[in-house]
This record gives sequence, structure tokens and C-alpha cells, in this order.
Amino acid sequence: MSLPKKGTVLKFNHFSWSNKVPIVVYTDFECFTKPVQSCQPDLDKSFTEKYQKHELSGFCYYIVKNGEPVKQVLFSQREDGEDIAGIFIDRLEKDLDRIWSLEKKADGYEWKR
Repeated sequence: MSLPKKGTVLKFNHFSWSNKVPIVVYTDFECFTKPVQSCQPDLDKSFTEKYQKHELSGFCYYIVKNGEPVKQVLFSQREDGEDIAGIFIDRLEKDLDRIWSLEKKADGYEWKR
């Protein structure tokens, strides 16, 4: 796998079918994959064989408001057992609350959750 060439642009087809939204969040999660021990499945029945477990190790998100970049956050696991999903939700929620409150104050309305 290699990185895209410098200057590569993501393009969308049929953008006229889309809905306009004031805030978009693009996210990506990184994981460690660890093998999973399993037993022999019963071949007479349908089954799914688990062979690895994905453990979150980090995330990034990019907030765009009205087409303009607002914030980019990168986070990597600092210690084993860290609640990456919880940290993601907490940070994103705080960032979005701050952005919405600034937006509503600019419109003369105090937004409360």
C-alpha cells in the first residue's frame, strides 16, 4: 500500500443529490490486530470463524464547517487498556459543542444541549 500522489483530490459524483449540512466530521480509527484462539467449527452448520481481534490504538478526526476546515485532532494510545472509543466520543462532543455554541452566539442565539 502506498500514499496517494501529492495533490491528489477526492472527487464526488452526483453531488447535486446531496443535502447541505453546516458541519461535517471525517474520522479514521487505527487498530492493532491480535490473533484469536478458536475451536474447530461444526462443518454441518453455518459458522463465522473469528481469527483476529481489532483493538483500537488511535484515531483522528477533521471537522469542516460550511466548507472551511475548523479543527483536526490526532490521538494515539499512550498506555495499554486506554479507552480510545471513550476518549474519541468525549473530545468530539466537546469540540462540536464549542463549535455549535460559537455558531449560535454569532446568530444571536444561545444554544443549550
